[in-house]
Amino acid sequence: ASGSTSVILDNRAPVIASASISSSGSGGQAFVDSTLTCAVSSSDLDGEAILDSFSWWISGNQVGTASSFSLDPSMVAPQDIVECMVTSADGYGGTATDSVSITVGNVVPVIASSTLTPTEPNVSDVLLCEATASDLEDSGPSLSFSFSNLSTGVSYAASSTTTASASLDLS
Repeated sequence: ASGSTSVILDNRAPVIASASISSSGSGGQAFVDSTLTCAVSSSDLDGEAILDSFSWWISGNQVGTASSFSLDPSMVAPQDIVECMVTSADGYGGTATDSVSITVGNVVPVIASSTLTPTEPNVSDVLLCEATASDLEDSGPSLSFSFSNLSTGVSYAASSTTTASASLDLS
């Protein structure tokens, strides 16, 4: 007598050991102009090849599908959360998903220039301080001005101010 036996093997889904986001920003932080890269470490207990796919999300909207994604100030602001969702698939219907996120940090404004005229004032002059600054996150930071006599340590309120300058009448 002869017999046959059949065995049905179930496909096991891949396993994601870890997922991470790295950033091109200073100190690994994400900023409004950073490029983010999502990485995954996964395996398949059946030894099948794994295909990893990525999706990037900001405020509930999918914004990218590659492993890297470049931010810009038109899409994110400081404190926004950017999420990378990774799916590992084995080609036989087995999948595993995981997600990681990173919070967008604030870029410090940059003072491009500042001038104080006259450079050698006398007691009857009007001092004029002018400055320009930039900030990646908005059209221009607000500037504030203060005047101090370094010899006496006394501070003075400006006589007049604009968005980019302040004056102090010494008379």
